[in-house]
Amino acid sequence: MPLTHINSTPSGQFPAKKAGNIHKIPASWRVAKNLAPSINTIKSTSTCLLSLDMGEPILAKPQSLNALRDTIKERLHSHHDESAAQGIAVYGFAAQQLNNCHYLYSTKPRKAITTISNFNTKLDLVKETFNYQLSHRNYIYQLLFRQVDNFIDALYENKPKHYLYVGNKNLAPYLHAWKEYLNKSSHKTDLFKYIHSKEISIEEKNKVIKKLIIKNTSSSVDSQELYDFITKNNIINCTSLTDFKKKITELKNNKNVDLDNYIIGLFELVQNHFFRNTSKLGLDFFNENAFSIVMTWNDAKNAPLSLADIRQKTFKQGYHRLFDGQSHIEPITFSEIRHLDKHSEQFAHKIIRIITDDKHVAFSLGLEGHWGIYDKAEFLSEAN
Repeated sequence: MPLTHINSTPSGQFPAKKAGNIHKIPASWRVAKNLAPSINTIKSTSTCLLSLDMGEPILAKPQSLNALRDTIKERLHSHHDESAAQGIAVYGFAAQQLNNCHYLYSTKPRKAITTISNFNTKLDLVKETFNYQLSHRNYIYQLLFRQVDNFIDALYENKPKHYLYVGNKNLAPYLHAWKEYLNKSSHKTDLFKYIHSKEISIEEKNKVIKKLIIKNTSSSVDSQELYDFITKNNIINCTSLTDFKKKITELKNNKNVDLDNYIIGLFELVQNHFFRNTSKLGLDFFNENAFSIVMTWNDAKNAPLSLADIRQKTFKQGYHRLFDGQSHIEPITFSEIRHLDKHSEQFAHKIIRIITDDKHVAFSLGLEGHWGIYDKAEFLSEAN
């Protein structure tokens, strides 16, 4: 994986835009809209674990490999409490996440397998994607208002709009609990409530907004111009998503305000903040409910992730993260991993890292444990 490049910039200012920036989030980085166990064919990965430089220690002694294999099997197949319907929550980049869900299903674990996207989808929380250049502005407004309404329903309505069906009866109680969890955590996912819940000065809040813009908008958005628009039109004074919706309606009807040029940036800012934080909240939720956390440890190009790179918060220096010389929005997966890293004691003995190729699977305990590479068949049901 290419090393992250960080540039310096004067405090409180956005860096100048650079040539060569991409204009939309790569499709493979989007959070999966739903867990899809019914998929018949999933594309084979190009990763070859036996020849891959993992960048971390790999177990070689049979005794150590056997011990790790047995621990992984125990995590996948045993309950701490035999009466509890505990599960496995799989995280990671979308395509790789689905590959690993597919493989874990094939091992026929005694625990239900899910993703936070699966839970969110049942609550009508699906990340909207569209072609920024080709989409009509009225269509973008419709998507924004619909999405904000969905966020408000999830965060502030006590009862779901419709019957919640998760597909697996063992997961049904957790889906209702997740809805309640979101209700109690609106100060983290509602962008405006998040900002105004901080007991800090106006100057500090302005700095927070600048970091959030860099973190949650793509390089096609001029960060400084969006920030200036937000402050000039008092959008920063909104205290909730409900206020934001009213404000956008007001600005849309004001012929003296050029909202069209900023609506995509506002959409990205609100939406990506929401899903970034529901993903992190999901980790806490699954942990509190005794789920194992399986973190897919390869990126959209199947290269192993680097914890050292992920720990670098380029958005705090005013820059997007660079991959192959191109600017990208900060991956939500990186925020998830930093959350696990920051609260490592809380997630002790809960995290399993995984990478798969056509024939092999690599497992590691925790975020920095040694890797063990195995034939996939060693974990299949007939091998148990």
